This record gives sequence, C-alpha cells and structure tokens, in this order.
Amino acid sequence: MAAAWVTLRHLGQDGYLKLAKNLQNTVKILIDGCNKIEVLLYFFSILKHIKNTVGVIASYPLRG
Repeated sequence: MAAAWVTLRHLGQDGYLKLAKNLQNTVKILIDGCNKIEVLLYFFSILKHIKNTVGVIASYPLRG
C-alpha cells in the first residue's frame, strides 16, 4: 500500500493512471499470447484439475 502511495505522489494522478493502463494492456497481451500456446493451455488445465482435487481433499479433514 505504501509503495502505491509513494508512486502516486511521485508520478501524480495522471502519470499513475497512465502507468496502470500500460500495465493493464501488457497483461492483456501476455494473456492473449499464452492462450495461443497449446502446451500452456494443456498445462494450465492439469494445474486446475490438481487444484480442484486438492481443494476437495483439504475440505475433508482427517479423523484419527
């Protein structure tokens, strides 16, 4: 939070908003690029499956 405040104070509101917009555009470009790479889509689908499985397992505590 402090870093955002210092950046805002240094750049001013217009500079800060411009920086945020540039970051937003960069992230969109990266996401669009990743969505075009088949191997990444496959890898992320596996990770999503693992995350869902771990979430289900973690929601049922072990009984001793």
